[in-house]
Amino acid sequence: MKISDKIILITGGSAGIGFQIARLLAERGNTIVITGRNEANLKKAIAELSNGNFEAADVTSSGDVDRLYQAISSKYGRLDVLINNAGKGYTYELASGQDAFEKASQEVLTNYLSVIRMVDKFVPLLSVPNESAIVNVSSVAAFVPGYNTPTYSASKAALHSYTQSLRYALRKKTGIKVWELMPPW
Repeated sequence: MKISDKIILITGGSAGIGFQIARLLAERGNTIVITGRNEANLKKAIAELSNGNFEAADVTSSGDVDRLYQAISSKYGRLDVLINNAGKGYTYELASGQDAFEKASQEVLTNYLSVIRMVDKFVPLLSVPNESAIVNVSSVAAFVPGYNTPTYSASKAALHSYTQSLRYALRKKTGIKVWELMPPW
């Protein structure tokens, strides 16, 4: 797959792994669109990219994802690569009275369910067989969970399993490539 002159959407693209991916892909002549919840952070990140744009959106909000889809669709008419990078993680110990349910709910919604929402919404824009892709950013925590990151690890394990199923389904139906990026601790 050629990885230049593409329109690439990166969730959680204003910092960390997402920003570094955006920076590297912008240097290769791609049009980068980063998204995140904090507009000030997005503006700061875009100022450092050679060919970037941003759309403020929270991937855990269906309304924000709908607006993001409309913005990408109307501005570009297509999407070549969707990189699902937005994530949330908490450090805590189970059975310690540290509000595990609330933390787990936020982690599962951000790290797993929002990816499903993004894929459902954006697959129609990823229409060029063998030239479009989805990249889900998971973690080695899917295989080696930390005792103090239990639901983060579980959400990444769910994302790993989903990504494998998605790869099979999209290969058969659309030709869209599906990759998983698994950063180490």
